[in-house]
Amino acid sequence: MKNRLLLIAILLLPSSAFALQVVDVVDGNTVPITLSQKELNRIGMADGSRIAHIWGPQDRMTLEADTDSGQLFVRAIGNSPFSLFVKADNGETYTLLAA
Repeated sequence: MKNRLLLIAILLLPSSAFALQVVDVVDGNTVPITLSQKELNRIGMADGSRIAHIWGPQDRMTLEADTDSGQLFVRAIGNSPFSLFVKADNGETYTLLAA
């Protein structure tokens, strides 16, 4: 009985969750993604390309660039969906619908 209560108490404690999303994108297509509303989100290119530029509504997100790795860190503001436009160093542009 005591062990069950301890297990239930541990399960009810808030915890951080980490998730990796790998999405296939095509130049010119819109791809839905899920952003954490509480944590910093990292966006990078799986094929080794670097992110050259990103833009979107500044009232819905904050951006921090890591110029060494070519990755971006995004923090969502609020919970309304918005679009991000990501341009890779190979010239391709992707539209991400963040929710």
